[in-house]
Amino acid sequence: MSTYAVRTALPYPQHRERAVALRAQLRYLLPPGETADWATFTVSGPTEVPDACGHTWFEYVAEITTFAG
Repeated sequence: MSTYAVRTALPYPQHRERAVALRAQLRYLLPPGETADWATFTVSGPTEVPDACGHTWFEYVAEITTFAG
């Protein structure tokens, strides 16, 4: 069993529905022989993250657990 995570930073905190699109990125991370347990799919955030110019971005993290399949 393994856990995989991807993250993105978006300009507005109301973009949680866009962060759910991280599901597609998680699919690309899974190696052959592992199957995603989509019941464990979670999206956390937003977490405020300032950039070098002082702008605030809102970071989201999606995680999934896999099992050998």
